[in-house]
Amino acid sequence: MSNKVTYGEIIEALSRKTGFSKQKSEAFAKALISRVKQELEETGKASITNFGSFKVKEVAERQGQNPQTGEPITIPAHKRVSFTPYKALKEDVNAKFAHLETELLGEKAEEKDEESAEPITSAEEKRSRNRKSN
Repeated sequence: MSNKVTYGEIIEALSRKTGFSKQKSEAFAKALISRVKQELEETGKASITNFGSFKVKEVAERQGQNPQTGEPITIPAHKRVSFTPYKALKEDVNAKFAHLETELLGEKAEEKDEESAEPITSAEEKRSRNRKSN
């Protein structure tokens, strides 16, 4: 399912697109990554205009399970980096799905049926009850 892009493929693509040598493309990539790391270490966040923003988040200690033995383990508190794409990038990536409408699944509606005072829990149930009342 996942088509990972390797560091080497990124360097190759940069070199091809810009016409710069692979050495210059790699130097650029290393400088960019180094700058993002530096900002994350110093301020906990880093932004690249027209691309997105990186942010350091604290993850609390939690209980987990050793997948090999099944024994419970404690996963210590740690930090992780999250990435949020800028709106334009997100829209470009999702362009082929832009015509679709959002439908929430599995959420309980706050509405109640007037006759039974029971909560209406699904869109289908709501449509069914609306048809009965008309």
